[in-house]
Amino acid sequence: MSNQSTNHIYKKNGRSRTRAERGLPEDDALRKLARVYPETQLRLWPELNTINRYDSI
Repeated sequence: MSNQSTNHIYKKNGRSRTRAERGLPEDDALRKLARVYPETQLRLWPELNTINRYDSI
C-alpha cells in the first residue's frame, strides 16, 4: 500500500489532525493517570508491592 493512499487516514483537509481529533487525552489527563494508576494498583493488589521486578536485571 502506498503512502499516498493512506494519507486520508492521518490527515483531514490536508493538515495533521490534533490530539483531540485522534482521540488522545490531554497532557494533564495523562499526568494524572501516571500518578493515580500506580497508587490504585497497589491499593487493589498490595502483593505486587512485594515483588522485586529488578532481580533478573
